Formats: sequence, C-alpha cells, structure tokens
Amino acid sequence: MSIVESIVSFRGEKGGSVYWLCRLLTELGFVYVIVAIIIVILIIRKVDLKSIFLGLGVLTTYIVNMIVKVIVRRERPPLEYRWMSESSMSYPSSHTMCTTFFYGFLAYILLTSNLPKKVKYPLVSLCGIIIPVVATTRLILSVHYFSDVIGGFIFGLALLFGAILLYEFLFNKGYDGFKKLILKKKEAK
Repeated sequence: MSIVESIVSFRGEKGGSVYWLCRLLTELGFVYVIVAIIIVILIIRKVDLKSIFLGLGVLTTYIVNMIVKVIVRRERPPLEYRWMSESSMSYPSSHTMCTTFFYGFLAYILLTSNLPKKVKYPLVSLCGIIIPVVATTRLILSVHYFSDVIGGFIFGLALLFGAILLYEFLFNKGYDGFKKLILKKKEAK
C-alpha cells in the first residue's frame, strides 16, 4: 500500500473536520498569504536588507519551483484520492518549498532581531511548526506524493541557506537596506 493510499484510508470523509482543518492550514503556504505577510514585514522593517531578501527569496523560490516542475513533469496523485484540485505538476511541492524558505527566513529574521526572548522564541517556534504542518496537509489532501514534499523541503532548505549566506556576506560588506544599497552604488561610481 502506498503512502497516498494509507493516508486516504485514515483521513475520513471529504467535508469533515480533518478536511477543513487541512484546507485552512495548507493556506499558510499559499502565495497570496505569504505575499501579504511579506508586504507587512517590508513596511514594519522599512525595506531593510533582510526584508528585501525575504521577498526576493520567495520570488526566487517560486521561479525555481516552476522550472523544476517543467523539467520533471510528474503527475499528481490520482483524482479519486485528491481532496482539492491542483492544475500544476506535482514535483516538488511548491507549498512545502516556499513555506520552508519563507518561514525559515522569517525565523532567521526573528532570531537576529532585538525582540524580547519571551516574544522572539515563541514566534520562531511557530515558524518552525508551520513548515511540517503545511507539508503534512499537502499529503493529507492527497495533492502530492511523499517524495514531492521531501523534494520541496530540500529545495526550500537549499535556497534558505543560500539566502542567509548571501545576506550575511552583503551585510558584512556594509549593505543593510535599499537606501544603503543605492548609496553604495553611487559611492562606487
């Protein structure tokens, strides 16, 4: 029995509480929810380098995801198993990939912030919990195979670590936001 068939056998009926909970939680990885949060973060952080990396990193993650999907062209699980419709290819899971990058980089922003520990650590923990929760909902909704979710997680982690390394490099070179990035370019001329 495949993982998809195992999940289908335990999850219950479509329209039940498991269905609605999964539909709600999977939206934490939906592009419009992530973009809305990014806009708020850009405003709060006054378009500093970390918030720029968060936004551009999510955009990069979606682009890489689309490219890999076009190359691999893996079909999604059979329609009779799915609890929601999806029109794109299956591998890698874009929800998992983007959630891993977005909430991972958000956790990095929070960890390096000046927030009090009693606020910082619960928020970082929440970011860490959201990633596997969204990945699990994609499996329960049967819109992905297990390997799609694992692939999304691995790609997301690779992009996350790359973004953190690039951010640290630029920050150590003196770039700390959009205004300073422009000023550095003008000084170089």
